[in-house]
Amino acid sequence: PCFYRGELVAVCGKAKSGKTLFLSMIMACCLTDRILALERVSDGGKPLRVLWLDTEQSQQSTQEIMLKRIIPMAGEFSDFDECFYTYNLRGLGYETRRDLMEVAINTLHPDIVIIDGIKDLVTDINDAIQATQIMEQLMALAQKNNCCIVNVLHQNKSEADHNMRGSIGTELTNKAFEVYTCEFIEESDTFKVTQRLSRRMRIKRKMFYQLNSDGLPVECAARQEKPRDD
Repeated sequence: PCFYRGELVAVCGKAKSGKTLFLSMIMACCLTDRILALERVSDGGKPLRVLWLDTEQSQQSTQEIMLKRIIPMAGEFSDFDECFYTYNLRGLGYETRRDLMEVAINTLHPDIVIIDGIKDLVTDINDAIQATQIMEQLMALAQKNNCCIVNVLHQNKSEADHNMRGSIGTELTNKAFEVYTCEFIEESDTFKVTQRLSRRMRIKRKMFYQLNSDGLPVECAARQEKPRDD
């Protein structure tokens, strides 16, 4: 059980560590009704409504992830127009992004929201006031719409520092119901996901996966990692 309604979740990692790839799997799971802790609320038995707000990648990259990863992982699924909403907000000012985010959530009433990434909703990740304001806005939206809001944020650049960046990272760590860490093990070409923090159900098992010839994730055995100085 994870990704609870009415809560904030953090997904963090170094650059190119597979954060968006991991969340592509989560979105596909929601669309195919492998739904984690997000129970369906409609009596019609429809899949969960997914809202993906991409602030970092180009529109072409967002579209490629949707067409070549999320849709193939979801399999034979015909209700994308009713259940899957994707908006690319790259190139817009941070205030416009925040306004559009609020309008989208309040209008669509999604079950799960993916914000990739939250740093683009503020001007300075080290501004404690802005960090508090965005967390308050997100918590209010999650509570009002009874949805889970997943926030993507990079870890600090130092190899030995696994904390999320800036004041916004500190505030997100404090407010998040769960925190997941993504890593890329270069020597074995393997991605790894670990649940680092949870207020309810700790998932001790780590997830390891590699990409197949079609660029889709396939679970694999735990891979040997080089020791690091933590």
